[in-house]
Amino acid sequence: VMHTFFEDVEGGCCGMTEEGHREMLDVWEQSWQARGWRTRILKLKDAQRHPFFEAFNKYLESRSPRHYIDKYNRYCFFRWFAMASLPKGGWMSDYDTIPLHFGAEEAMKLSE
Repeated sequence: VMHTFFEDVEGGCCGMTEEGHREMLDVWEQSWQARGWRTRILKLKDAQRHPFFEAFNKYLESRSPRHYIDKYNRYCFFRWFAMASLPKGGWMSDYDTIPLHFGAEEAMKLSE
């Protein structure tokens, strides 16, 4: 299974609209599936299952306005909590990364 993390950011970010991000997520899913992978999109609720999530989130919220971390950049941290909350871990890619020459069969060989 190839995992990614995705949550909408109101108004979009990083030069793309919300719709653009969702379209990219669709391309990510179709691309990995076409290379033989099952896909799973992790969400904030997955990150919240991690035992250290709440403490880390409180730390981020307590930072001074000068060191404020916006929602998008928080999600960049939270994706790792989501992956770490999975019982068996697994493969992960950003949703703007698509496979060109890396199929599921090759991954299985590497996992042995």
